[in-house]
Amino acid sequence: MSFLLFEDIDFIEIEVSEKIEEKNLKSFILSNLELNNKKYTQNEKIYLSCITQLKSYQIFILPTSYKYFEFQLFEILYDESINLDEIYDLYLYKNYVVLYKNATFYYFQKISNNLDLDDFLTLIAKKFNIKINDCKRFEKFELDELKDLA
Repeated sequence: MSFLLFEDIDFIEIEVSEKIEEKNLKSFILSNLELNNKKYTQNEKIYLSCITQLKSYQIFILPTSYKYFEFQLFEILYDESINLDEIYDLYLYKNYVVLYKNATFYYFQKISNNLDLDDFLTLIAKKFNIKINDCKRFEKFELDELKDLA
């Protein structure tokens, strides 16, 4: 399988005053891509995440040459039969952080390498007003092991 590397992930984050209605999402996405000078072709996939606590959306474009984003590898860690209710897990890789809510991708951010893990956990918990249930820092070899399982 082909994964778009963390370093190559391009996205935009848009603050909103309220959740966008389903019927308006397509025009919301396309107009914001245009406003941010992001090129998009019909063959590319768009991945959208609504971050309710921040009143924002993150829009990702997956080029046609890739099947998944590298951050989607963390989905392998979840058992499909598990019942999740407001469970937040934080994954760190290099200088990137990925937040999962109920075993589903929720938030992506590039961070400073010199940030202490405990300080970062506190920052995220306060920013989102949530409790982080699990946190794990991944090394390259661990990410490669997840790729082997995919």
